[in-house]
Amino acid sequence: MDTLRRVGLVALGVLLFVALLAGNAAVAFDRTALDSEFAQDKAEETGLYGGLAEELRAEISSGGGAAGSEWPLERSRTELLRAALTDEYVRSQGEENIDVMYAYLHGERSEPALGFDTDPLKERMLTEVRKDAETIDFADTDVPFGAEIERMAESRDAFEDRRAEFRAEQKAGIQERTERELSDSELEARLDESMDDIREEMLADMDTQLEGEFEGPEAELEDPVRTLQTARIDALTGEITYEEYTESVETARGNFADAFVGIVEAGLDEEFPETIGPGNEMGDAEIETLETARTGVSIVSTLSLVLPVLAVVIAGGIGYLAPRSIAAIEIGAVSLLAGAVSAVGSTVAAGRFRATFDASNAPPGMGEFLVAFVTGTLSAVTWQSVLLVVVGVVAVGIGLAIRREYL
Repeated sequence: MDTLRRVGLVALGVLLFVALLAGNAAVAFDRTALDSEFAQDKAEETGLYGGLAEELRAEISSGGGAAGSEWPLERSRTELLRAALTDEYVRSQGEENIDVMYAYLHGERSEPALGFDTDPLKERMLTEVRKDAETIDFADTDVPFGAEIERMAESRDAFEDRRAEFRAEQKAGIQERTERELSDSELEARLDESMDDIREEMLADMDTQLEGEFEGPEAELEDPVRTLQTARIDALTGEITYEEYTESVETARGNFADAFVGIVEAGLDEEFPETIGPGNEMGDAEIETLETARTGVSIVSTLSLVLPVLAVVIAGGIGYLAPRSIAAIEIGAVSLLAGAVSAVGSTVAAGRFRATFDASNAPPGMGEFLVAFVTGTLSAVTWQSVLLVVVGVVAVGIGLAIRREYL
């Protein structure tokens, strides 16, 4: 074999070593660190989404307390928001943001529009509000006579007792306006005669009391409140039975709940932006960093395709210049060396990272995620390197077999 050919084989061997070494790393990175599904899987495995959800719920709890006197539901706004902020919501939004970021890094999007979509959160919160609103207790609201309305609906006895109290109050009023003492039968008769007028007066008072009371979004509450007040007046004046009264109250309760949910929804639309997150706050420095990372991802992705093809071409060049046995031995030796170097390097790097990185200093779930992400990527390099070693051993074995004329 002439000197020029020997020099060419050495040069091609060096180039093959570099191509295998760099290509192995590039392919491993492209399969793991540069793949959105890998990042999502590691986030799920390490509980990143659950930790982030718990941290967000803790922040919400520190910013609010119990329900106020004007809030008619059993749970406060803070408690309802915490209930709506589920692990599933955070997971879905987290995965969507990972997809968006990776799409940007791979050049599939023009900008990294990161952030949590608040529409699902609002829908979840409205679902929680609806649950509480369906069993709303009017005694806990500002609805006039709310406690009395609820008490009368509890049972037939409570209903009849309150109606009897009302009739006694009205008869006492008639007696006060009459000079002579009236018998109970006379009082009953006069009360029956004037009951229609009493009812009309009570309805007129109701109109006066509710006039201008409900404006803006709260206007939807007026009809159910009027239904409740009318049902109370009709129950006290004997216009309706207990069954009719409870039916009216429950109908009004449902309508009140629907109206209240509508009010909450309108408030959420004003309070919540369409998205929340870093995408709304990134400045020029952050954008520049992401653009640099995007360039790096593009280079690595390209190398993951080009370097394996280049390695095959170089191996073909070695096979062209050298006899079969020498070519197989050289290719095998280079592959074995590249695989061994990569395997040792990735194993040492993973160990050093575990030893130096303190996951406890990171936010909940983030430290564990970073450890799994980095070591998972290095593990892919290790296993691919083992494959190179195996290929190298096989190639060397084939070369020796050819030299000894076994093949």
